[in-house]
Amino acid sequence: MGKIIAISNQKGGVGKTTTAINVATGLAYANRKVLLVDFDMQGNASQGLSALKGEGQPTVYSVLMEKFPIEKALIHIEESGVDILPANISLAGADLMMDKIGHGKERLLKEALDPLRNRYDYILIDCPPSLGLLNTNALTAADSVLIPVQCEYYALEGVTQLLITIR
Repeated sequence: MGKIIAISNQKGGVGKTTTAINVATGLAYANRKVLLVDFDMQGNASQGLSALKGEGQPTVYSVLMEKFPIEKALIHIEESGVDILPANISLAGADLMMDKIGHGKERLLKEALDPLRNRYDYILIDCPPSLGLLNTNALTAADSVLIPVQCEYYALEGVTQLLITIR
């Protein structure tokens, strides 16, 4: 069963996406089966792996909010050996739509990823720089959390808030 790792910090610019891409490609290089979930509306992990193909492409938003089959939204990146569930700006509205869902809104990502756990050694989630419902979904789905941080005051404050949220 694959291990799910959320790469999270509520502070932006601390290296979450860079860490996610590099850990994913490093694990794939070590012959591990890896899925990278781009869970940030900026879609930088998707851009970094050249996974965005254009208008109408299914994304993590399509999977969570439109019930699109997750297997059909995955993209295999031949150069790196990584599979990716891409994201784009459409994910920006997901927090508001999730908030309208009653029971279980924090488990949408977990429920989408659970059927894939046996297909991958690692599922990495590149989280957004916030503590909204997207991040809550990522933390709920994860077995562990990797917290990139810069050694500066505000970045460390972000870690404190994230640890409170995890607890």
